[in-house]
Amino acid sequence: MILHILTQSPATDAFSQCLSAIEKSDGVLLIQNAVYAQRGKDLANTGIKNIYALREDRQARGLDGACEGIEVIDYAGFVALTLKYDKTVTW
Repeated sequence: MILHILTQSPATDAFSQCLSAIEKSDGVLLIQNAVYAQRGKDLANTGIKNIYALREDRQARGLDGACEGIEVIDYAGFVALTLKYDKTVTW
């Protein structure tokens, strides 16, 4: 199980490359500009079940509302995810 940490906007090549490399058992953590991704639009049909977004980065970008299918976590949750998954890859 790999935790993929996305930092890039959904409009970038790195974002789409990451999505194509993810296995269904992997997790995705959206931080920095990747928090602009939305489950219905940018992450649709990926089969990814474990998607997280960093609350502080969402708030800094004015994205305070809930996002369906994405669990919003804080920094303590970020640390917990790095311990839960065997490896991490930052995109």
